[in-house]
Amino acid sequence: FYCFRRFEKVMPKKKPDTITLSQYSLLSSFTAADLAGNASSFTYSSSANLKLWLDIASTITDRSTESSRITSAAYEGTTTNFTTSLGGNYTFNTAKFDDSENINAKITYVSAPPPISPTDGSGNNKSFSLSLWFQRNSDHASSSFSVGGLFSLGSSTKNEEVQVKINENNGALTFVVRDTNNGQFFQATCTVATASFHDKFAHLVCTYDHSIGTHEGLKVYINGVDQSATTGGAGTPIVRGDVNTLFIGALYNGTSEFDGNISEVSYFLDKVL
Repeated sequence: FYCFRRFEKVMPKKKPDTITLSQYSLLSSFTAADLAGNASSFTYSSSANLKLWLDIASTITDRSTESSRITSAAYEGTTTNFTTSLGGNYTFNTAKFDDSENINAKITYVSAPPPISPTDGSGNNKSFSLSLWFQRNSDHASSSFSVGGLFSLGSSTKNEEVQVKINENNGALTFVVRDTNNGQFFQATCTVATASFHDKFAHLVCTYDHSIGTHEGLKVYINGVDQSATTGGAGTPIVRGDVNTLFIGALYNGTSEFDGNISEVSYFLDKVL
């Protein structure tokens, strides 16, 4: 579930290598080399489903083919940007998110439903997968603050449509898909080991398989490991697709910011990774 490592090798199958990356892409083929210097061509298998691929740099950009649907993408508050290796040799952009300083990122789409809304617009839900890297940063995190948003598609008037939040001190994570009309929802909860994301980056993948038809279609993975999340909910939510704002590092109304760093946010529609 490491998104930049889920590739199909364009060459005969062989024993997996440890590879080094000088560049990578979720949209087109690229070249990587193993430790012996042997180059191979790689391509990501779900590029057609990629609806969001954020570069969390000083200027936030969407590298997916849906970027033209975004009218604005900017930080709320004054952030600090830097690069990180995310455990490999290729560097990625990231930014500081902070509750006390009200720092988050807000992406606004031209209209609803945005391309990341898991609906066909006619009352039928769609499957999706979202992926991001995150870490709690003890340099500015507070033990007195707990829950921070990571990914929130919603608005202050409609509440959340899709949201992931985490108690950054004890690791309690909640992943929700909600009907913004009547409040019915599916929910997955789990406790992420704090050692995995305190002052180090962890990779999060949340998936929703609508074909299952119940809350059991929700899954949470940390660093590729299924967290065996407890699922539940109320009723059978229909995703309305009536919100056009996405918050990174905050809840649906732009509050309760996550105290840490977030990088490489991507979203795949009609695809369960």
